[in-house]
Amino acid sequence: MYQDGQSIEDIARERNLRPTTIASHLVELIEAGETIDVQSLLPPGHFETIVGALQQIEGDALKPVKEYLGDDYFYEEIRLVKALLRLAK
Repeated sequence: MYQDGQSIEDIARERNLRPTTIASHLVELIEAGETIDVQSLLPPGHFETIVGALQQIEGDALKPVKEYLGDDYFYEEIRLVKALLRLAK
């Protein structure tokens, strides 16, 4: 479904699941080596902003990154970007 260009929210709605569940599944796929275009799942500009925040705020906790980014960003987005960056190392 994500390969068809559906958003996390659309997938969750269609599958009758929560967006956090869909994001968790996608993170698992990323960690398993699946190629996922995370940037296409996020609103325009969010990917780059989250990458910058993750580079500035060290550690594994998501809360400081979320607080830094504010209410326009969601934990699911941060988790996806973080998983992708971990894989790239």
